[in-house]
Amino acid sequence: MIVCYKIEHLSPIPTFPSVATQCYDYSALSSMAEFKMLADPAQVIIAVDKNGRGQGIPYGREMIRAIAHEVVPPQSLPVLALAVEFGTDEVQDLCTDVETVKGFHEWD
Repeated sequence: MIVCYKIEHLSPIPTFPSVATQCYDYSALSSMAEFKMLADPAQVIIAVDKNGRGQGIPYGREMIRAIAHEVVPPQSLPVLALAVEFGTDEVQDLCTDVETVKGFHEWD
């Protein structure tokens, strides 16, 4: 599922508490091909902790900042939300997959 949010003048970088109910379970994806199919159209990828400890943006962080600081105009972006278990290897695996598909990741 790709969901779109209208991002207008957001500062600081937004959190997405309601996205958790619209997430793919990253650990349930069966292959890199399946991940690529979901990630290819996404301009923002959000990782939401399965245990409710927050979220991170492994891809699209700079685009969100550019919109927030009015460097680029507000726009709708395709967003992919993935549920991952923070504090496990899933986060690193997700970053590796994002880097494979998108060329880089922005998790810090």
